[in-house]
Amino acid sequence: LKRICIWVNQNFLLPSDIEYMTSDAEATELKLNLISLRTAKSVCLHFSYDGKTRFYTEDIGLAGDLVQSLVQFLNIDNMNSAACFPAVSEEVKELFQKLQGLQDTEKQINSEIVEHINQIKSHLIRAEDARFYNGEDVIKHHNEMMATNEDLVKSYKIRLVNTNEIQLALKRIHGILYNASRLRG
Repeated sequence: LKRICIWVNQNFLLPSDIEYMTSDAEATELKLNLISLRTAKSVCLHFSYDGKTRFYTEDIGLAGDLVQSLVQFLNIDNMNSAACFPAVSEEVKELFQKLQGLQDTEKQINSEIVEHINQIKSHLIRAEDARFYNGEDVIKHHNEMMATNEDLVKSYKIRLVNTNEIQLALKRIHGILYNASRLRG
């Protein structure tokens, strides 16, 4: 616990330094209740004399930072850890469901884009044929081609928004996985 006290003093803003009293035979644990400056939420640190350490926080990033800092300070190569973040687990489930929906939408949009491209090709061929045979239908086919082209542009814009949403969801999942990986010592 003496080294833990040194780590706490080096890593936390406390009104006064914590000192380990060797004369106190009853001192088998150290408990600290702090407030995170990042989130203004409670952070509880519990250190046992038998080497068990517990961090209680809702912030997975802060928990990872604490684990990494302690492991580095104590020069530990391998540390067993367990974590439970129900809100983060629920967020990951929601993100994967959202991704599934976005990917389904992307498939649908891509098929619509292919359909619009084929329609434009068809209108172009009909306009060329009409130009050779009778000039009356040329304008009609060009107007249909322009309307289809506008639909194609709308589909591209929808696909762009959809792709951006996919990227944001993937970035958030990546951030969660990164924070979760830091929970291992």
